[in-house]
Amino acid sequence: MLQKLAYIALALVVTLVVAEQVYLARLDKPLVRPVIRIGCAGWQKAEMPFESFLAAYQRLHPELDIQLKVMPPEDQNKLMLLWMEGRTPLDAVIAFANEEIYTYIQMGVLEDVQNLLSPRQMAEYLPASLDGSSIPDPRGRPHRYMIPFTIEMMCLNVREDLLAKQGITKLPATYGELADLAARFADLQDATSRKVWPVCADFSQYVFFGQNFYVPMLADYTDGRITDERGRLDVTSPAAARVFVTLRNWARRGMVSNSCTVFQQADRDFQAGLGVVYPHWQSRGPLVENELRKVDPTVKVAIYPAPGADRAGSLVSCYGAIIPKCSPNKQAAAQVCYDLLSHWVQPAVVTTGKLPPIKTVYDASGFDKDPAWLQQLRQSCANLPADQRPAWLAEIENLYASADLPDWMQRLRPSLLKGYTFPDVTMWPKVWPALAITFQEWLDNRYGDDVHAAMTTLQQRIDTEYKRSDNVRRGLAARRQAPAR
Repeated sequence: MLQKLAYIALALVVTLVVAEQVYLARLDKPLVRPVIRIGCAGWQKAEMPFESFLAAYQRLHPELDIQLKVMPPEDQNKLMLLWMEGRTPLDAVIAFANEEIYTYIQMGVLEDVQNLLSPRQMAEYLPASLDGSSIPDPRGRPHRYMIPFTIEMMCLNVREDLLAKQGITKLPATYGELADLAARFADLQDATSRKVWPVCADFSQYVFFGQNFYVPMLADYTDGRITDERGRLDVTSPAAARVFVTLRNWARRGMVSNSCTVFQQADRDFQAGLGVVYPHWQSRGPLVENELRKVDPTVKVAIYPAPGADRAGSLVSCYGAIIPKCSPNKQAAAQVCYDLLSHWVQPAVVTTGKLPPIKTVYDASGFDKDPAWLQQLRQSCANLPADQRPAWLAEIENLYASADLPDWMQRLRPSLLKGYTFPDVTMWPKVWPALAITFQEWLDNRYGDDVHAAMTTLQQRIDTEYKRSDNVRRGLAARRQAPAR
């Protein structure tokens, strides 16, 4: 009996020793935490204080391990292949605009963010920030594939200091009025006798022709009716032909640069102070003003709605986070992106000239300068000596202390509320090359003065792209339905 008790006692001692060793080993190793891997483009990381906000989020959410990774441009194809195989190096990607993600949507590799965020959270977004990344199902229910981060809106970036010298205080309400205004700057030169162009225009074989000119002008001429009866970009109506005729007349009258067909020449001209009006996204204005003021502090670049935007709304594009279906941490990744991108970092978004996607920011109250999460951060660092206080917290506090919504952003609000996205955005990346190429041919007099011939050619090219896309879709559908080998 005593021997049996001795064995039991020995077993208990061994068990306690083993348990203590296991406990000590666990103390030496951090608890396993979900790793949330977020990919961004290099320019986004350079513009936004992501590291500071990620450090702050990590402080309040120690249960997560959040990692920021810069994506090389060529990663898009690699991601596509990996996601189709059900693998991913990232749980969220914020490198693409909404019109750039439709290949992923068609391949069925993105998660509907409505499955990850609550209806209350989804209701906080401006409709314009969601529509460009949405696809309706056969019953008409929209599926949303992006958590919005920033909005770009088509505007007039205007050298207001140059207008003031001409005594001009009223901005053009139509493109016809814009042409009249441009005529007053026909002979303008800068201090070094260089030609200053009335309108900076990019008519190259790239997206900017359709984005900055064709679609917004068509919307102005039609009160927003930019698609035909099939839902495709309108290229057959009298208004569509009028856009082609008007823009070629601008070029012939010297309203735009002789190098307007050179890719990004319009951007270079405006940044060099060689342009008066630049139709483009609103973020171009503050960027150019900051550069020009290094040379001339009197430069003022004002942001105004595009002509006709009060009636037709403005063209918008949105950057945000997409979540792959194969992420092992979809729910947590979506919540991080909702908190950080859509809310916390928004004062920094505004300082870069980009528009916030959340409705409440445009209310009279503007930004909450002392949100609850910032109060929690201060409290968590309250007992630290001054020399140990995190630099990231100071950066965030300084940003929120000056957080404000500029007057010009409030001025854009009515047009933003009517905002619309590219026509049939799923096909826009295929349509804009045909649009730009055909316009260049028209500009080069390939069709003489027969604008009908130019528009007929354009229609044929667009129809060809739709047929190709239909074939691809059928091929993908057949691949998904094929039995596994």
